[in-house]
Amino acid sequence: MIQFDSGKYDFNQIIERILHYYPIGISKEEEGYFSCPGIQELDKILVDNISNESNYKSRWTDFSNYLTVSPVNEYAEVFKLVAAKIQSRFIGYRFVPFGICRQKIEGLYVRYSERKTQTVFNALFKDNAVLTSPIMGDWTFGYDDWVKADLTGVETEVVLLPPDY
Repeated sequence: MIQFDSGKYDFNQIIERILHYYPIGISKEEEGYFSCPGIQELDKILVDNISNESNYKSRWTDFSNYLTVSPVNEYAEVFKLVAAKIQSRFIGYRFVPFGICRQKIEGLYVRYSERKTQTVFNALFKDNAVLTSPIMGDWTFGYDDWVKADLTGVETEVVLLPPDY
């Protein structure tokens, strides 16, 4: 379940992407998981990013298990520089707030993870970040980029359900 004020924020693009690639409610052990169109599409993207050596070197990197989620303290200037570099490379994209990234999605099974509980982060990014690592910064950083143009002020929960529920 992803919780946010849907009257104020519009995280539909994130939810739609997750639903596009992952068959919510179907585990990796079940027949049909790997034949789902989204999983097959995701596999092609991963092969392109990993098998092609130049793509691998330019698109993947390791990082420490210490997460800085907003410009804060001694990391503020570096965070701003990295954020600006990312935004200049990915025009039209927005940062997903850490408060959204760490929310759990029941029934989400990510191919390359054996964790029992998966999060929005696991669905969108590599599974090598430990979201329980020490966190520095404001978990709501980036929420302002997702504010709706027409605010209704109604707080709701969004629940991702399996197909044919």
